[in-house]
Amino acid sequence: MHAIRPNPLAALSILVPLMLGAPYAARAAEGVLEINQACAVNSGCFPGDAPGYPVTIDASAGAQSFRLTGDLIVPSPSTDGIVVSINDASIDLGGFTILGQSCVGVTVDCTPASTSTGDGIDVDGVVFGLSVSNGQVVGMGRHGVNVGTQARVERLTARWNASIGINAGFNALVLDSNVYQNGGTGIAVSTSSSVQRTNASENGNIGISTASGATVQDCTLRANLNAGINGGVYNTISGNTVTDTGDGGAADDGINAGDGSIVFDNTVRNSSAIGIDCGDGCTISRNTAFFNLSDGIQCDNGCTIQENSAYDNGDAAGDDGIQCSQGCNIRANTVYQSVGEGLNLSFETGYSGNVLANNVGGNVSGGVNLGGNLCDAAICP
Repeated sequence: MHAIRPNPLAALSILVPLMLGAPYAARAAEGVLEINQACAVNSGCFPGDAPGYPVTIDASAGAQSFRLTGDLIVPSPSTDGIVVSINDASIDLGGFTILGQSCVGVTVDCTPASTSTGDGIDVDGVVFGLSVSNGQVVGMGRHGVNVGTQARVERLTARWNASIGINAGFNALVLDSNVYQNGGTGIAVSTSSSVQRTNASENGNIGISTASGATVQDCTLRANLNAGINGGVYNTISGNTVTDTGDGGAADDGINAGDGSIVFDNTVRNSSAIGIDCGDGCTISRNTAFFNLSDGIQCDNGCTIQENSAYDNGDAAGDDGIQCSQGCNIRANTVYQSVGEGLNLSFETGYSGNVLANNVGGNVSGGVNLGGNLCDAAICP
């Protein structure tokens, strides 16, 4: 048998690619490119990304998938952490944090003193299909993330950013996330978007803001400075818990929805204005509204309000349990101990099967009694 001699070219064939790849220190397996502080500052993390912030993801990178392998420290509130200009990119934060310099080593509120221009993750131009997941964005000069059209944001915490925590465009999906003490709105999404199973607390404007045709489902909102949920027309708002909304402003409703919206199975408590406020043609059903400082439930024309519980709402005369204008159908609600009327209705509105008790301003004003209503343990007149 002949002895097998080592081939010196074999070692060279391994060494040369490593040397060629040296300027881009962060390369992961299976086509996923790595991002960390060392490559961001010193070399650039992949082709097309120059040293320094922001980390730039464009077509030169030659990949769609990216993963953080350490925290990113963004040096200035006017600087972005990562900027994306390709469609359908995916950024897995890997449990790490994109952190503004002012928040390094800080465990209390470190929101920048004024709003600037830097986002943790931003898009350059019209970008579709960006996905961001699994980490934190803290202390940015503007938005935590600004992710464009058809984006998906999942398992993200956005905290102490100067403006919006999560800002997304049309057809966006925000899931299982947490936005806390951002200077502006917690989550803002555009038309035909969905926000699900997400918490928004103590933000400096609206908790969750949507445009038309959006869905907000199974979310928890607490102590946001303005409305808890503020939606456009034709929204579906269901299964949410909204508490301690507003600072006394006229628009500080727990849930505010536009024409044609469906609002059901929500609990709204301690809003500084109306508990649930909706436009024309809404369906409001199976909600609980209590301890709100104005009306428990208010709707405009042509609404159906059914099977809700409204109690202990209002702090002045005229703050009613349920208020509706022309052409409404009010049925099978329980209204208790309103400061104003239990039901305050237009004469073109019918009501049936409601239970009303201990409403200080009277149980019913206006409307047409269609039967089956109980007022203070007696049949309503």
